[in-house]
Amino acid sequence: ARYRAFLLAHAREAGALWVQQRDETALRFLCRTGLLTGDDLSFVCRQASRAGWGEGSALLLQHAASSAGAKPKRKSYDF
Repeated sequence: ARYRAFLLAHAREAGALWVQQRDETALRFLCRTGLLTGDDLSFVCRQASRAGWGEGSALLLQHAASSAGAKPKRKSYDF
């Protein structure tokens, strides 16, 4: 409970650190537990992008879309 409370209070810093370390497992943990949301999620996503870490950026963007309730668009083609 204390660890969760600490991470909730410092999600931005933890996320930025784990982006710097390219720790995908730790970022998945933050996302899966719902600790990384809102402005903190946006900040960490920008950090991953600035670091040139495509996998981390994709993971964070996917989490942002799913937490916002976005559904994958169905592909359609007009020929």
